[in-house]
Amino acid sequence: MLDWIFQLREKTWMTPQDMADLLEAFDDIFAPQGNLVGADKSISPKFLAELLK
Repeated sequence: MLDWIFQLREKTWMTPQDMADLLEAFDDIFAPQGNLVGADKSISPKFLAELLK
């Protein structure tokens, strides 16, 4: 996610509103504050598959 944020931030077509919408979508979908905890700080494919059902 962080890589996407920094990659898209450099695009000329990416507006501040687009970035705000992207960050809100990441928060809604992944809930990183609650789910990216622990030693590895990653989301497992199984977790993501369950989340997106």
